[in-house]
Amino acid sequence: MTFFKSTLADHTHRDCAVSAASTSFHGEVKAIDSAVEEVLANIHLCSKNIHILSDCTSAIHIVTSAVTSDIHADLQAHTRDLNAQILDKDHFVDIMWIGGHIGLRGNDLADGYAKAAAMQAKHIDSVVHTTTSIKSKVRSELLRTWQRRWDLHSGTQTYAFIPKVSFTSTSTLCPSADTKRNRLILGHHRLKDRMHRIMPKAYASPTCPCRTAAQTSQHIMFHCSQLFSKERTMLMDTIEHALVKCYVPPFKRDITLKTLLCPAIQPDFNSIVQKAVAKFLFSIDLDIYPSDHSCHYVFLL
Repeated sequence: MTFFKSTLADHTHRDCAVSAASTSFHGEVKAIDSAVEEVLANIHLCSKNIHILSDCTSAIHIVTSAVTSDIHADLQAHTRDLNAQILDKDHFVDIMWIGGHIGLRGNDLADGYAKAAAMQAKHIDSVVHTTTSIKSKVRSELLRTWQRRWDLHSGTQTYAFIPKVSFTSTSTLCPSADTKRNRLILGHHRLKDRMHRIMPKAYASPTCPCRTAAQTSQHIMFHCSQLFSKERTMLMDTIEHALVKCYVPPFKRDITLKTLLCPAIQPDFNSIVQKAVAKFLFSIDLDIYPSDHSCHYVFLL
């Protein structure tokens, strides 16, 4: 249970499931970890000093100890990592003990939510589950966990392109074309701006051969004044025609780097853009990634 203002009336709560074979101690450790996650996700609402209260001294000792525990080591490491990210944002988390069952309203509310969730879990366990329903539940939980972890990377270019994770792919491209596009999305390419940052001795300058700006994905797709002008004109003409053909509303017709690399407007338009961008990337023959390296798919787009 969390609240970001001075009154309990503004509190929110979230249920976090643990294994049916887990102990109450595991539940207490998981609760502290979830509280730290909630703080990081809502750091813009928090003051500099953040207090997390628990009535379990053993759980507090586990998550605050510098010694890695033999039990729940992964959970302990995850909490430490989240806390380090909060410290990087100039906030401080203090995990404190409070007495249980002594009439503290906040603690009583948290206990009430925990008991209600436990009763709901017992009711769910009494239902006969099919193989399909179990698989669906596992997929939903995996997707929820993946999305929660991916949200910690907000602010990156890749997150701006793909804010929602998915197990299904919307790409209609062949593997080689998809690899080039994914390299630009992830930022793991061989364009001079990136190579200069990671290998400054081998790449003395980040400047594009056109000498007008750094060679970034934004630059080669939109602004390069000397290179690929014919190919770029054909790309933009194809997209402009697709906007009209697919009846894309005017307010969605801004062509950005995200539109080119991760179109998410409507299926017909997305497919046309993907193929046009793939044709452009192959026609310019740019060294985006080493051709002798194996292809690793990190995201399903």
